[in-house]
Order: sequence, then C-alpha cells, then structure tokens
Amino acid sequence: MRLVLFDIDGTLLVSDERANKRFVVAIEQVFGTRVDMSKYQSSGKTDMAMFLDLCEIGGIPRNECRAQMKRLYDAAIAYANDQIPMEPPIVQTGVRALLNILSRRDDCLLGLVTGNLRDCARLRLGSLYQFFEVGGVR
Repeated sequence: MRLVLFDIDGTLLVSDERANKRFVVAIEQVFGTRVDMSKYQSSGKTDMAMFLDLCEIGGIPRNECRAQMKRLYDAAIAYANDQIPMEPPIVQTGVRALLNILSRRDDCLLGLVTGNLRDCARLRLGSLYQFFEVGGVR
C-alpha cells in the first residue's frame, strides 16, 4: 500500500490570497483590530501560526491570541462558510484527473497534510475533499 499525501495551497489549489482574508476578518471580530497582511508571507504556515503572527503585527500579544484561538477559529470558519461557496478556489490543472485515477487504485491511500483547519480545508477543497481518507488537519 502506498500513502500519497497532498497539501492544499500551491498543490491541489492555486494559491489564493482571498482565502487569507478569513484571518483578517476573524482578528477584527474577536479583537476589534484591523490587520494589514498585504506584506505578510503566509506560505508554509499553519492557520495557528498565521493567527499568532498576524495578532502580533496588530499589536495583540501572543498569549492573548492563544487565549482566544477557539473564537478566532470559529470566526474564520464562519467567514469561510459564508464566502468560499460564492468564490470557489481554482483547482490546479490535472488535479481532478490525478485524484480520480489514484482513488481507483487498490494500492493507494490518499491523504491530506495541511496546516488549514479541518472545516476550512473541507470548504476550500469542496468536492475534492471526498478523495482523502486520512489526513493531518487541525
């Protein structure tokens, strides 16, 4: 059996900065602080790391950010629930075909390894989420 693991941004989906807006909205809702992430490099970071970094950029101490992480996650997921269906992400060329082929093989198990929250990953991937049997999502 082969385990084939995929990431989301830049692998399954075209990296889309629109998805990062959920962090700005969540921080504003929870702390009342607007954060500018136009110069922030999010590549390779987990959702938690992004919240911690962006709170710090906004002048919110990391310990306060950590204490409100559940509320931040909930706000981010609520935003994703509202916005992602209206503006679905762009799937990389060939991804659907590859997942269809691999999912039909008896010797492959498809997995998702991402720093995205589970509910955000599910929303962002849409119908692609069904292909993944295992994963490391939060």
